[in-house]
Amino acid sequence: MRSIIALWGIANMVWGALALMAIDTAGFPDGFISDYDRATLVLQTVLSMAILLAGIFMLARSVFGRAGRFDVVIGMAAVLFLYVPGIVIERCPRWSFCANLVADITGHYPNDGIGG
Repeated sequence: MRSIIALWGIANMVWGALALMAIDTAGFPDGFISDYDRATLVLQTVLSMAILLAGIFMLARSVFGRAGRFDVVIGMAAVLFLYVPGIVIERCPRWSFCANLVADITGHYPNDGIGG
């Protein structure tokens, strides 16, 4: 059980670090950052940091021998409340139903800067 939680913690840390690197390289190579990216930057950063911290927490608990059912709950909460919103925010402009929803709320379609 401890090794599974440790691996899950490492996976969270890698996912969070890669997400933060993707946020840091937004606009590469031409420097264009879309309005949608500017609007979601803080939320994406908070979600990525939370994933990274959840990974550190789970890895530390497994290393110090306190891993248990609580850590499995933390792992499932990370999936439901951190990964899923992060994926939806990142891919929303490419999904027609999500882009239409954003357009209905804001009055203009989200542009993620991909495609020209």
